[in-house]
Amino acid sequence: LISYGQYFQYNVNFIPFHTIHLFIKGYQMGIVCMETLLRNILGNWIIFMPMAYFLPTLIQCQRKLSVFFITMILIVLSVEVTQVFFRIGSGDIDDVLLNVSGAIVMYIILKYLLRIWED
Repeated sequence: LISYGQYFQYNVNFIPFHTIHLFIKGYQMGIVCMETLLRNILGNWIIFMPMAYFLPTLIQCQRKLSVFFITMILIVLSVEVTQVFFRIGSGDIDDVLLNVSGAIVMYIILKYLLRIWED
């Protein structure tokens, strides 16, 4: 088992868009295939989208965008911190940005669709 110092050095990223940039650069250089690029970016973007349906449906206060946004940040940060604490996967600010933005986009889409269906 490696030390937390070594783990942090190689598996934790606090620089926004750094990992996304590395994947895109890797693809451009032929090191990363399109499937890996899309799996990382779209996968992280899509993975928490269901929360945009379930949280507001199950918990009344989650129907307010600001509350939902804060909740999603806390949930995603807890996942990232847990990964670092147990040294599984990686802790990446890009994952936080993609996870939360995906959930917010789906939240807005569902709010819009709900308004259309109510009219």
